Amino acid sequence: MEIRTLLATDGPAIHRSLLGDPAIAAWLRSSGPFTLAECEEMVTKKVAHRATHGFGWSLGWEGDTCVGWAVAQYCIVDGLSEVEIGWTVARSHWRRGVATRLGRHALTEIADLDLRSVVAYTRVDNVASRGVMAKLGMTCEKRFNHHGEPHVLYRKTLRA
Repeated sequence: MEIRTLLATDGPAIHRSLLGDPAIAAWLRSSGPFTLAECEEMVTKKVAHRATHGFGWSLGWEGDTCVGWAVAQYCIVDGLSEVEIGWTVARSHWRRGVATRLGRHALTEIADLDLRSVVAYTRVDNVASRGVMAKLGMTCEKRFNHHGEPHVLYRKTLRA
């Protein structure tokens, strides 16, 4: 798998391989798959984040197929500003170590930021994602509600 920076033209690939898939979209929202227009809008925002902050989303590719993304971004979690890492993997690549590799890539994105810690979060019932968080050396800190769903927040201390 090759991992490269998200490009402004990547909306269709994300829609085709990730967010257009009902099984993947269900982990992110209850209203069903994302439209192509929603994916393109998301890509525009994520490309702007990288331009502003110097770090951001990357995509994993096998040939010309997008197999996942690695998230490194500022976000608000439970009312607090945090730097978040995350991942989403195409269903065809579940349980193959892709999420862990994308998570490690996200950690490299923020390595030079001199952060005290980084967070990742997921729904309480996302056992696979919680396992990746543990593999990355993150520990469960708390439960919280995100968009009306119970989530868990994991944190990795980067410096004391």
